[in-house]
Amino acid sequence: MGDIDKVLGKEKVAENEAAAVGSKRVSSYVLLEIEKEKLEAIYPALYFDDRVVQCDYTRGKYDVVLLMKGSSFSDIGNTIKNKIKPMDGVLRIKEWPIITLFEA
Repeated sequence: MGDIDKVLGKEKVAENEAAAVGSKRVSSYVLLEIEKEKLEAIYPALYFDDRVVQCDYTRGKYDVVLLMKGSSFSDIGNTIKNKIKPMDGVLRIKEWPIITLFEA
């Protein structure tokens, strides 16, 4: 996976994410059911979104699992509503907010 990240430029994004961690205080898992034939178009758009930390393809009820970070849950929700939901081929979205009880 590291070589793929390097080729796709995700490695540079990861370095920038470390600097921006302070502005991204909350996280959510986002599960997507998508049309299989649209995967090649949807996956790169999700992978390179500023709020997406991890983007993985899976088998089962949901096809893509995202870990998203934002300044608030409404920030993440707005990204889902305005960027992800309108994508051609997205059938269903399930968001699971992560509630952090203790700061590390």
